[in-house]
Amino acid sequence: MLPFAREVALYAAEPKNREAAAFDAPLSALASVAGKIGAAGDCVAQEEREKVGDDIPPNARRPERRHHFACCTGVQLRP
Repeated sequence: MLPFAREVALYAAEPKNREAAAFDAPLSALASVAGKIGAAGDCVAQEEREKVGDDIPPNARRPERRHHFACCTGVQLRP
């Protein structure tokens, strides 16, 4: 029922390690958000890495799954 529940439980029991790719799970995002990550994600990751240090990966992880949803008003969101 919860395919990544065991991974989450194990992570919660460990000392906290703040990495963006902590779980080996598919990354999903709205299509518009995935486009923004693709366009500016690496730049933002590099800027944050300069501020925070090696806890931030040098490159942004791109979503493997893009979703197109209609909002609750019935208006279709553009892809």
